[in-house]
Amino acid sequence: MVIPEGSNLWFMLCHALFCTVGMYLLQIQALKRLSAFTVNLTYNLEPCYTIVLAFLIFGEGREINFSFYIGIALILLSVLLQTLRAIKAPAAPQP
Repeated sequence: MVIPEGSNLWFMLCHALFCTVGMYLLQIQALKRLSAFTVNLTYNLEPCYTIVLAFLIFGEGREINFSFYIGIALILLSVLLQTLRAIKAPAAPQP
């Protein structure tokens, strides 16, 4: 069994607090205003921001090609279109 030490433990704690607990709290707040479908659609962005963070933090990205950028553009476009659709739709009555 590997037990993290030093800076690895710090990164794991930050990841657990921010990326897990913090994101779940933000999700609950978002569900008060957006549909579950729209919130779920935004989960498609997770691979995108994970890869961007890897670029920034670890200097990765040497093997990225044009099709990757097309894929990210399609994901962002779908989230944007769904968000615009949700904003323009009339609000459902609250129970």
